Amino acid sequence: MKTVICNVPLRSEDRRTVYPPLGAMYVTQALLTAGYEAYFYDINYFRPS
Repeated sequence: MKTVICNVPLRSEDRRTVYPPLGAMYVTQALLTAGYEAYFYDINYFRPS
């Protein structure tokens, strides 16, 4: 089974603090460990700064 975990921005105008998406990364790693095909897509990474 293929799975994509997406991290979407809550507010585009708020850039004061940036936290890594630890929960989404943890779920993705747990799926990979269980043998599933999982991908993590961080939309904040592709936003212009």
